Amino acid sequence: MDFISSNSWCTRLGGNLVLPRNAFDNELMWNATASGKNQCSDTWTYLSWLGITVDPNTSQWVGLNDKESLSFSNFMPINRLPSGEFQCAATVSHIKYHWTASSCNVLMCALCNLKALQTVRLRGLCRSSLLDRKFYLFANKNYELVYEGTSHVRILKARDAWRMESRRYENISARVVEEATVFPLGIHSWKIRGDKCQEKEPVLLLTICQSHEFTCTDGSCIPKTKRCDLSLDCHDKSDESDCDRVLIPEGYSTSLPPPKINQEPVPFRSSVLIRTIRSIDIANFKISVDLAFVLMWRDTRLLYRNLQEDRRSNKLNDWRSIWVPSLKITDMTQGSVEANPFNTAAFVVKMAEPVPDDDSTIYEDYMYSGAENYVRFQEEMTVNFACSFDLVMYPFDQQKCYLAFEIHDYDLSLGYFVLEANESRFIGDRHLMEYVLDGERTFVYNDHNASHVAVELKFRNQFLYYVGNVFIPSLMLTILCYVTLFFDEDDFNDRIMVSLTSLLVLVTLFSDSGKSIPKTAYFKLIDVWFISLIWEDFCIILSIIYIEEVRQASLSSAKVKSTSSIPTLPQSLKSSKKRHVRINDIVTWLFAATLIIILAVIIPLGVHGLTTEIEIKFKEMV
Repeated sequence: MDFISSNSWCTRLGGNLVLPRNAFDNELMWNATASGKNQCSDTWTYLSWLGITVDPNTSQWVGLNDKESLSFSNFMPINRLPSGEFQCAATVSHIKYHWTASSCNVLMCALCNLKALQTVRLRGLCRSSLLDRKFYLFANKNYELVYEGTSHVRILKARDAWRMESRRYENISARVVEEATVFPLGIHSWKIRGDKCQEKEPVLLLTICQSHEFTCTDGSCIPKTKRCDLSLDCHDKSDESDCDRVLIPEGYSTSLPPPKINQEPVPFRSSVLIRTIRSIDIANFKISVDLAFVLMWRDTRLLYRNLQEDRRSNKLNDWRSIWVPSLKITDMTQGSVEANPFNTAAFVVKMAEPVPDDDSTIYEDYMYSGAENYVRFQEEMTVNFACSFDLVMYPFDQQKCYLAFEIHDYDLSLGYFVLEANESRFIGDRHLMEYVLDGERTFVYNDHNASHVAVELKFRNQFLYYVGNVFIPSLMLTILCYVTLFFDEDDFNDRIMVSLTSLLVLVTLFSDSGKSIPKTAYFKLIDVWFISLIWEDFCIILSIIYIEEVRQASLSSAKVKSTSSIPTLPQSLKSSKKRHVRINDIVTWLFAATLIIILAVIIPLGVHGLTTEIEIKFKEMV
């Protein structure tokens, strides 16, 4: 191995490259590797690496681990100092006990100084296996690695292959399938003979990492808590590979729902997040909403791996690999609902501690039971649905619209909905073009042997637009028509022209407003307002015509009866004049009263429409 690989290997074993501190240690090190010099290097010069490196500040040799100046060294006269090419050091094979500077890329042996007795674990054996699962690392008399089991198994290299031998069972043996394996640590296929496991060529993991650690592909160890945490901790990045959170058991079917828990139906914890109200189409009785429907449930068939506290880190790579509910959405008309999903995801919510470690699998992962931890399925969608708007009090109206969710072909014997604590939330702008979202709520009900989640949206009309653009202008036109009653009774042309113009403009305003107001078979409050004012204007015009007829009749009668040549005002004419004036006074007071009555009726009705709670029993409607 080169220098970097050798240092990494010694670190993985819990030690470091040997650095002799005196002549005795130096001789011991050289003698330990000299017998294997033909295996240690393909050149005659180098024998084994030394645990020293170059100080970048002084360009002098220092200890690899303590970075202290060397208290002992035995370099050859040549190549004793580091240079640009020679940044590492090794013992030489042709001169006893001597060192030399070397390139760090040369391949040679490594001698490791272990700080303590190192424990090695074997994972992947079936539970009935007779082989040892814990070993200790030793060196034989030839300084070769030997893994001694706690009971009767030994792992050693023989005939160019790593093998297992049993001191208790002569018929049990195993060997690594791969050829030219330098070390047995890591994941390898083993061919096993004489064991009780049915699998005769299992994949096993031999690791120096402890039960709370994860073995990187390069053999180094990191805490299990750093496995699949979306942060690279292994130098080879293997801690973030194979990170799907769910372990699918054999025989699992995505078409079968979660089994009952303790023989009871599965509860589905549900909530609704309403993101925004896209549009309200009053004319076509349609509404468009962006929302996220969230379901949480437990599936006892599943196991989860390496769960993090933040559920967003526990996203499933493919949510279609597990069973997820198929949602059926209906509205209060039981008509077709157009739902367009734009984001679907599934997460695992950590709710319990991991299950005890199972060394029959090579996976060094924290495993979590599906019976204690939840799958969280979230589907974000745009829903276009119908709402039965009640427009009797329009534009001083309130509306309630409903959506109902259920799981396709899923009855109460299999599962039911329960609401989360927060039930539903709205995070968008409540003030829309014409309405304001006054409130929302979520509730659960049962119908036709199925559980449903219903969402209620309550809207209130923002009526100020109609007050400023419809009610006040139309009232002003009616008042203008009414003011003509105060004109001179003899000025018929002005009186009739102003009143007719007021009526025509009022009818035009009614017609234009009707284009933006939904057409219904019943009268709306705004319709009643316009009809009342138009009738008021029409009656004022009839009164003006009648008053003019009375005045003209009085004038004609006076001319016929006149016998005097001196122009004097006849008594009959004086009486006639008083009569049409008196009629004008009466209708003036009459139409003032009717206009006050119209206002006295419409204004309380509008206030009633805005303040009275709407009672709609959704369950009865469906």
